Amino acid sequence: MIKHEQVIETLRLKGHRLTPQRMIVLSTIASGDGHMGVDEVFQAAKKAYPYMDIATVYRTLNLFKGLGVVTEVAIGDRLHFEQTRPGWSPPPYGLSCLQWRLQP
Repeated sequence: MIKHEQVIETLRLKGHRLTPQRMIVLSTIASGDGHMGVDEVFQAAKKAYPYMDIATVYRTLNLFKGLGVVTEVAIGDRLHFEQTRPGWSPPPYGLSCLQWRLQP
Protein backbone atom coordinates (compact mmCIF):
# COMPACT_ATOMS: atom_id res chain seq x y z
CA MET A 1 0.00 0.00 0.00
CA ILE A 2 1.12 3.53 -0.68
CA LYS A 3 1.57 5.50 2.53
CA HIS A 4 -0.21 8.79 3.13
CA GLU A 5 3.14 10.58 3.35
CA GLN A 6 4.05 9.36 -0.14
CA VAL A 7 0.74 10.60 -1.53
CA ILE A 8 1.19 13.98 0.13
CA GLU A 9 4.69 14.27 -1.32
CA THR A 10 3.50 13.19 -4.78
CA LEU A 11 0.69 15.76 -4.72
CA ARG A 12 3.08 18.54 -3.78
CA LEU A 13 5.73 17.53 -6.31
CA LYS A 14 3.13 17.52 -9.09
CA GLY A 15 1.84 20.95 -8.04
CA HIS A 16 -1.47 19.84 -6.52
CA ARG A 17 -2.86 21.20 -3.28
CA LEU A 18 -3.44 18.97 -0.30
CA THR A 19 -7.07 19.56 0.63
CA PRO A 20 -9.14 18.04 3.44
CA GLN A 21 -11.39 16.45 0.82
CA ARG A 22 -8.45 14.71 -0.87
CA MET A 23 -7.17 13.41 2.45
CA ILE A 24 -10.63 12.08 3.36
CA VAL A 25 -11.00 10.30 0.00
CA LEU A 26 -7.52 8.81 0.43
CA SER A 27 -8.30 7.64 3.97
CA THR A 28 -11.61 6.19 2.81
CA ILE A 29 -9.95 4.17 0.05
CA ALA A 30 -7.12 3.07 2.35
CA SER A 31 -9.51 1.84 5.03
CA GLY A 32 -11.88 0.12 2.60
CA ASP A 33 -12.02 -3.60 1.96
CA GLY A 34 -10.62 -3.99 -1.54
CA HIS A 35 -12.58 -2.43 -4.39
CA MET A 36 -14.92 0.44 -3.59
CA GLY A 37 -17.41 1.98 -5.97
CA VAL A 38 -17.61 5.75 -6.33
CA ASP A 39 -20.90 5.82 -4.41
CA GLU A 40 -19.35 3.82 -1.57
CA VAL A 41 -16.41 6.21 -1.41
CA PHE A 42 -18.78 9.18 -1.50
CA GLN A 43 -21.05 7.88 1.29
CA ALA A 44 -18.13 7.03 3.57
CA ALA A 45 -16.36 10.32 2.86
CA LYS A 46 -19.57 12.29 3.46
CA LYS A 47 -19.82 10.81 6.95
CA ALA A 48 -16.38 12.19 7.75
CA TYR A 49 -16.90 15.48 5.90
CA PRO A 50 -20.61 16.40 5.51
CA TYR A 51 -19.87 19.04 2.85
CA MET A 52 -18.31 16.47 0.50
CA ASP A 53 -19.68 16.61 -3.03
CA ILE A 54 -19.87 13.64 -5.42
CA ALA A 55 -18.13 15.69 -8.13
CA THR A 56 -15.21 16.22 -5.74
CA VAL A 57 -14.98 12.47 -5.20
CA TYR A 58 -14.93 11.83 -8.97
CA ARG A 59 -12.27 14.51 -9.55
CA THR A 60 -10.15 13.27 -6.65
CA LEU A 61 -10.32 9.64 -7.75
CA ASN A 62 -9.42 10.68 -11.30
CA LEU A 63 -6.46 12.70 -9.99
CA PHE A 64 -5.32 9.83 -7.76
CA LYS A 65 -5.63 7.41 -10.68
CA GLY A 66 -3.45 9.67 -12.81
CA LEU A 67 -0.86 9.86 -10.05
CA GLY A 68 -0.90 6.08 -9.55
CA VAL A 69 -2.33 6.33 -6.04
CA VAL A 70 -5.45 4.31 -6.83
CA THR A 71 -6.19 1.62 -9.36
CA GLU A 72 -9.44 1.64 -11.32
CA VAL A 73 -11.12 -1.71 -11.91
CA ALA A 74 -14.26 -2.25 -13.99
CA ILE A 75 -16.53 -4.82 -12.39
CA GLY A 76 -19.63 -5.36 -14.43
CA ASP A 77 -20.82 -1.96 -15.56
CA ARG A 78 -19.41 -0.09 -12.55
CA LEU A 79 -16.00 1.36 -11.83
CA HIS A 80 -14.35 0.47 -8.55
CA PHE A 81 -11.20 1.83 -6.99
CA GLU A 82 -8.62 0.49 -4.61
CA GLN A 83 -5.36 1.80 -3.27
CA THR A 84 -2.49 0.87 -5.58
CA ARG A 85 -0.13 -1.78 -4.35
CA PRO A 86 3.50 -1.26 -5.43
CA GLY A 87 4.61 -3.63 -8.18
CA TRP A 88 1.08 -4.79 -8.99
CA SER A 89 -1.08 -4.03 -11.98
CA PRO A 90 -4.57 -5.35 -12.65
CA PRO A 91 -5.12 -7.86 -15.44
CA PRO A 92 -6.57 -6.34 -18.63
CA TYR A 93 -9.73 -8.40 -18.28
CA GLY A 94 -12.42 -9.26 -15.77
CA LEU A 95 -14.14 -12.56 -15.22
CA SER A 96 -17.73 -13.14 -14.28
CA CYS A 97 -20.00 -16.16 -14.06
CA LEU A 98 -23.02 -15.59 -16.26
CA GLN A 99 -24.91 -18.58 -14.87
CA TRP A 100 -24.69 -17.49 -11.23
CA ARG A 101 -24.12 -13.79 -11.96
CA LEU A 102 -21.00 -13.76 -9.82
CA GLN A 103 -18.26 -11.23 -10.28
CA PRO A 104 -14.87 -11.05 -8.61
